[in-house]
Amino acid sequence: MSVNWREQTAVFGGAFDPPHLGHREAVEGLLREPGVRRVIVLPAGNPPLKSTGTAAEHRLAMTKLNFARLKEGLSMRVEIDEREVRRAIADPNAKPSYTIDTLQDLKRDVGPALAFVIGVDQIEALEKWHRVRELLGLCHWIAIEREDEATDAQTRMANGLKRLQALGLLRTTGNPREWETLGGTRLLSVPTEARASSSTEIRRRFARGGNAINPHISSLFIGQNGPESLPAPATENLHPDVESYLMAHHLYGT
Repeated sequence: MSVNWREQTAVFGGAFDPPHLGHREAVEGLLREPGVRRVIVLPAGNPPLKSTGTAAEHRLAMTKLNFARLKEGLSMRVEIDEREVRRAIADPNAKPSYTIDTLQDLKRDVGPALAFVIGVDQIEALEKWHRVRELLGLCHWIAIEREDEATDAQTRMANGLKRLQALGLLRTTGNPREWETLGGTRLLSVPTEARASSSTEIRRRFARGGNAINPHISSLFIGQNGPESLPAPATENLHPDVESYLMAHHLYGT
């Protein structure tokens, strides 16, 4: 089955605790290559395989700041979906937000042309996801490779692909970057210029009382309406507006 990736809506989910510039760059990359029609950014409400001590409403607010005013007018093709966060706010003790449930909701709202985005490092753990055999056939998949991805992540990706093929969940195609799933959908590996930032490391840095000036950020971001002045300094790999928010709300030990 041939997939026209430019017709797909990519679902970019995550705990975003906090969201960082690597997330932002990954979304910009998806809109350029494979050139998906749009990206739905989906903050997790209560992720089953990841614990987060940050309130859902804070993660949502930081996510909105992180993905605002993307370059080249790309913001017009990005939407922040609040459904999981709103459920978590309404009921903090609600069941975990399983990807399969959210994707079924999105398919009813958006239509069938969906692709769920994961990092290449997540491929190794994919077999542990809730109802994975059904999940893989529910939509297409895009695995993003970050610009400075560690060799360890590439090894984990390769091991994960071998494991999924051994389980019969994936099979090769004529494209070395594309695999067919058990349900007949496709998984595409896409290189991006996104830096391999770590939310965990950012939280640890703040907890230690340290923050470093980000050498990758200038004092200007090019927004969709032209240059925009941003506050300085910026913590390494964080959008300055996200840094200002987490400092104002005393998150991560600030």
